[in-house]
Amino acid sequence: MNSPLIQRFSSRTQRLDHTILTKYLKQARRYHRIAGYFTSSLFEIAGEYINSIEDVRIVCNSDVRSEDIKVAKIQESKLLGRLNDLPVEAESLLNRPRYKWLYEFLGNHPNAIRVAPDDFCGFVHGKAGVIELHDGRRIGFMGSMNETRAGWQAHYEIVWSDESPEGVDWIQSEFDALWAKAVPLPRAVVQEVGRRAHRIEIELGEQPDDESLAPAALVESPMYREGLSLSPWQRAFVSECMKHLRWHGVVRLLIADEVGLGKTLSLATAALTLTLINEQEIAQRGARSRRRPIVIFAPSSLTEQWQTELLDKLGLPCARWSSRQKVWLDSEERAISPTGPENVVRCPLRIGIISTGLIVQPTRERELLSQVNFEILIQDESHKSRTKQGMGKDAGQPNALLQFMLAAAGRSKHVLLGTATPMQTQVDDLWDQLKILHQGDGRFVLGNDFSPWHYPEQVVPVLTGKEKIDDMEVAWRYVRSPLPPLESSNESDFRRVIHEVRGELGLKPRDFDTAAPVVALPRAVRDDLEDLMDSEKSNMGFFQRHNPIVRHVVLRKRKVLEDAGILEKDRCRPSSKPRKKPRSEYLCRSVSATRTQNQRSV
Repeated sequence: MNSPLIQRFSSRTQRLDHTILTKYLKQARRYHRIAGYFTSSLFEIAGEYINSIEDVRIVCNSDVRSEDIKVAKIQESKLLGRLNDLPVEAESLLNRPRYKWLYEFLGNHPNAIRVAPDDFCGFVHGKAGVIELHDGRRIGFMGSMNETRAGWQAHYEIVWSDESPEGVDWIQSEFDALWAKAVPLPRAVVQEVGRRAHRIEIELGEQPDDESLAPAALVESPMYREGLSLSPWQRAFVSECMKHLRWHGVVRLLIADEVGLGKTLSLATAALTLTLINEQEIAQRGARSRRRPIVIFAPSSLTEQWQTELLDKLGLPCARWSSRQKVWLDSEERAISPTGPENVVRCPLRIGIISTGLIVQPTRERELLSQVNFEILIQDESHKSRTKQGMGKDAGQPNALLQFMLAAAGRSKHVLLGTATPMQTQVDDLWDQLKILHQGDGRFVLGNDFSPWHYPEQVVPVLTGKEKIDDMEVAWRYVRSPLPPLESSNESDFRRVIHEVRGELGLKPRDFDTAAPVVALPRAVRDDLEDLMDSEKSNMGFFQRHNPIVRHVVLRKRKVLEDAGILEKDRCRPSSKPRKKPRSEYLCRSVSATRTQNQRSV
């Protein structure tokens, strides 16, 4: 007895994958399918049969409009975001065989899967397909199931099959229309499938080079899995942190980028990279090691932004201290710690975000935090830590925030400061921030207590080029403490001479201070050093190119990045009105110009 042309099936009474899918795919030579979203479980049920079918074509949803398809990054970002609905760490390990099969299939059938633009057909909700057998028989089917194991086996679904010529032709015409408007699966998505297919968990070994560390640290982050990436200047900041870690064993940097250049993400990525390195060190030391907390101090108006950006872009859950409720909160505003000010030093997560408003008042929390040693200390809007101005009795004294930060930096391994207003601060404010970096393990920032770099009124004329030091003994006091790292400049003469100086004085790579007089150097080395100090490059003298500000302040300006073609010009940004520039801006401009020469990244 012949089967009816139209049959109806329900998962309530039958196994749909047996009655429709695998039953016919075993004998198929063609399989055309209108599916739902592209996921790693595509073809999971019948993969072994599909692999041997001559003609396989699948149309999937994309979340992409046709004009966006012209921009590859938008297309890739949408599809990678869909592929990454589940956490990659567990999902790729649990389903590695599925990824391996899918990756091999995409390699053997590079044109088998296409994605449909949203504006042509909207959300592709209808599911249907045509199976043609080797004997020429054709079966069309329609139903509610996606092309997944859950769709064919777990969910409640209904399917109609139709073998009438007019029914099969109608389904085929719908498929053909979608296929004609669809576009190939982006190569970035295929590469992501391959990455998961071969992903394994390993012990951290040798670290990659400085420029590769930022992408390596973020490879599992939401922003990378959505097809986004750091900007070149953000990667450059992480690279700068890694250089300082190599030179000094700790990192002390102030980032002073203009507003809108992603300073928060730069700082957060650097902190993530340093944390991963610290985790590797802890694993190597074993049970004797303990983790120290990571703290971010920011104005109360920015604490929630920090928490959101860390989670949404980097996938880093962190806790935010509520000064009102006296409790740690997660990103959903849920309390995740007991209540009470004493719990401010018991953050339940590795990273805690605290309002600087809590520090400027004589609170119990401030008292407790004053006893904590931090692995990484980050302060946003660090220009608010400053010396009091004016004519009052407290003029010239550090404000409460600066007092706290000076002490906290002395108890911290890494210190990262961020400010988006370097051009609006006075020179003394800039030195206040350098003093924060200088505390504790950062004595290499400004040098020993007798170094002239502690006195801005003395060194600013030298930095701005208004004064030139002709006396070799005086110039030597500026050089010997802190003695610059060998690799802090790309100038070949600088590297050669500093190498000679270090060698003659018997200094180790991480020695950045010497009490030796200049006459302790051989005459030939003194002559080379004097020639180097007399040199000018790009109309800048030696101390304009080589000084603590250049080494420890990272500043990038929008116009510089735009002119270099690194940043797309913002045509909607209004032009700023002319204003009088404080002396600190000229110092920062010198920093920016010198970094452009000395760093390849930006």
